[in-house]
Amino acid sequence: MLQVSQRGYYDWLKRPESKRAISNRQLLIEIRRIFYAHREVYGAPRIHRTLTDEGHCCSLNRVARLMRIEKLLPKTIKKFRITTDSRNSHTPSANLLNRHFDPGGPNEKWVADVTYIPTREGWLFLAAVKEIVGSAKPAPEYNAPMESFFHRLKVEQVHHDDYRTRDEARSAISDYIEIFYISAAKTLLH
Repeated sequence: MLQVSQRGYYDWLKRPESKRAISNRQLLIEIRRIFYAHREVYGAPRIHRTLTDEGHCCSLNRVARLMRIEKLLPKTIKKFRITTDSRNSHTPSANLLNRHFDPGGPNEKWVADVTYIPTREGWLFLAAVKEIVGSAKPAPEYNAPMESFFHRLKVEQVHHDDYRTRDEARSAISDYIEIFYISAAKTLLH
């Protein structure tokens, strides 16, 4: 059935596991730990970065290959749906920030944005303000950091849940922001 000799098969059974196979098995334990600790949303690039930050020596391709073999697929993204018509919008404000997102101190740069979260009770509107943009009146062009945050929130949390109530959504989103997102950001900064 295996198209090998009986002797070859029994020799193979007695052969010790290769160093590479042992290393892959140990690395896979770490990959699983990171994957499940980060709510199954981390793909190979973020898991690889976490592994190297922890002192593991491995390539991105190796991590991706092991994840593929083990079928560790990050949660998928829902297709983006356009909810506004930008053709009828006002003239854009001047880009005062010019991609300089790091503030020199508190209250120098701010952004604000609103997004909606679907629940069975109806929409829950989530407003956020973040110290990033250099203007008392944040313009849409400055909201790229805020839009990036909302995108990550929806991809990593909202799109994978079916909230029965607005309170349930508030609780899950608060947990995501305060426990998962902030702790992941602190880990990346250290």
